[in-house]
Amino acid sequence: MLDRVETWLGVPDAPEAPRTPLFALAPLIAKNGLRNAWRRHALEFSLFFVAPAKMAGARTRIRQILIAQGTGAVVRRAVEAARLLGTAMTPPHEFFGHTVPPEVVLGWADDDIATVAALRQVAQATNEPLVRRIIRHELEGDATRALSPKLRRAALELVAELDKRVDDDLTKTILGRWVRLLPSRRGITVPEEAADLGEDGDSPAGPGNLGDISAIVDASIAERARNRDAAVASLWREHGPAEIVDVLDERLRAITAAHQSREIQGMIELLGGLGAARPAALPDLVAEAVALAPWTSSCTHCSTPGRSDINAFAIALPPIIAARQGVASAAARVQSSPLGKP
Repeated sequence: MLDRVETWLGVPDAPEAPRTPLFALAPLIAKNGLRNAWRRHALEFSLFFVAPAKMAGARTRIRQILIAQGTGAVVRRAVEAARLLGTAMTPPHEFFGHTVPPEVVLGWADDDIATVAALRQVAQATNEPLVRRIIRHELEGDATRALSPKLRRAALELVAELDKRVDDDLTKTILGRWVRLLPSRRGITVPEEAADLGEDGDSPAGPGNLGDISAIVDASIAERARNRDAAVASLWREHGPAEIVDVLDERLRAITAAHQSREIQGMIELLGGLGAARPAALPDLVAEAVALAPWTSSCTHCSTPGRSDINAFAIALPPIIAARQGVASAAARVQSSPLGKP
């Protein structure tokens, strides 16, 4: 199977293809599974675990394949490789009420630490912020809740390194995830190896505690707002309307080419912030945006100050009306939807 995957990877992907050849690796990185047995009046499921030693050689080769794709020039493959490396670290599942003994989870610690090293190699080699943000997202679970202290620390160290990268901030703002396990670690020292990451006030919250979950959500919402405000200030400080649209267009096209459009959750707030910060520049900003294909349904959110100020929306309206039908329709949806109400 691995030979076939490598052969398939030698052929460029069709843009409309739903997956890359890397999809075939997903079943090979599972750590457990279910056996199904039909009975006369029932279907019986029995849990089985994969022995780490038996898969060590195969998983090493899979990591090598994923590192090669993750550090390559094809962003779509790099994103999928990063996601698969993250999936490879997923602990064994507790299917249908079964429990997974801690020793089974810990038996994978060395393999998982090797996978963190692979993710680090990809993060350091790639020039694409989207790939690094995907890696960061994949590491959150192990950085906060891994049973192995060494694995938890290795993941947290890489998260901290990724969070230092100011050049990834715009992509982070566009993606805009807000319900996360681990808010930014920028400026926070990684605890000593012996420290319990759940006890330090500057450390990630522990699992299963509603207070922790509430604190995570509050911190993430506040961080999302800070990211948006910082991105708005930076974009207007360094660029005019046309340049801002070019910068955002480049990011949107990269994300779209990687088939990650569904991950864009912060663009509306970013565009609304840009409009709110410079209402007088709205016509120029919208006029530049409506000419670009990826913006058909989202460029109209530049006018979202109109939710509370109808004059702001009126200023931006002429270039929207003159644009393609899809843009004008999107503007109507924005203003007629519940989000468009003051």
